[in-house]
Amino acid sequence: MADQQGIQSIEVGMALLKALAAGGRATPLKDLATAAAMVPAKAHRYLVSLMRAGMVEQDPKTGHYRLGPLALNIGLAALNRLDVMRYAGEALDDLQSATGETVLLAVWSDRGPVVVRWEDGPHPIATNVRMGSMMPLLNSSTGRVFAAFLPDERIQPLLEIEAAAAPDLAVKFAAVRRQTRKHQIGQVDGDLLPGIAALSGPVFDRQADLIAVITVLGHRHKLDVSKEGPIWRAVTNACTTLSGRLGHVSTQSASGV
Repeated sequence: MADQQGIQSIEVGMALLKALAAGGRATPLKDLATAAAMVPAKAHRYLVSLMRAGMVEQDPKTGHYRLGPLALNIGLAALNRLDVMRYAGEALDDLQSATGETVLLAVWSDRGPVVVRWEDGPHPIATNVRMGSMMPLLNSSTGRVFAAFLPDERIQPLLEIEAAAAPDLAVKFAAVRRQTRKHQIGQVDGDLLPGIAALSGPVFDRQADLIAVITVLGHRHKLDVSKEGPIWRAVTNACTTLSGRLGHVSTQSASGV
């Protein structure tokens, strides 16, 4: 394979995509060019083509670049080949059967938490959240779990954007983050979607790194989100079981405290 001819322009473009993926956030042109070992003018030409293809997008406010929707779709397709996705699918099916509610799985992307699996319950809820939806950190149970267990440098860029738009939520964020980390459960009751409550739990790998979040959501007057309720226990057990299948050894009790 090493002696086969390829298309050099594709290889050059891949250098920019690798730089974007490594950065984990929207990146200025100058920094991308440096990381890809090319002059900014050349990098810009390639970025224009990558944007046209959907592999890259540009932040309209800062002009910085980040991975685009096609890159996200390719990444999700690759994730579907991993054991974590297969095991997670089984975990979601079991959780949906146990609770009778809608369930979802989210992973972290360069733009924040993204829904990669969605299973409707017997009584689907009316919401615009579906596969591919990006979840906020401050007022979604899914986002709160990511915020609780990811390093500060991973969440800070997105957190700053959300805090500027919702300063009242940002004021409460530190306390919410502590509680989420303590109980290993993210909780909302109409905070993100009117009339919708949700509980979320973390999924860890063998290195104890957060790799996914499982969420149960339903109508707020019917979904019991209390710590003593069956949904809390079901989410905690599902996350503990899935984490265990991925090699994680839990140091906490099944109650999550």
